[in-house]
Amino acid sequence: MSSRALLLIVVILFLAPSAGYAKECPADPYKASQTIWPLGVLTMGQEKTAMHPCGRKITCIGGRFDPDVKRSCH
Repeated sequence: MSSRALLLIVVILFLAPSAGYAKECPADPYKASQTIWPLGVLTMGQEKTAMHPCGRKITCIGGRFDPDVKRSCH
């Protein structure tokens, strides 16, 4: 086996576990944020960034309980 093929195998094995975590991430960042910050934790206009348990970084700006002004996340 060539060193290039061996390197390719090592890279694939290194990256493969991280691909599995992304599948568990909620598609909606707003819903994913509720795992990190339950409703009522972020105040209006407060911006926070954290890592979701699935490994994705989420940034949210707090809103109100009024459904028209809910927190925005990406």
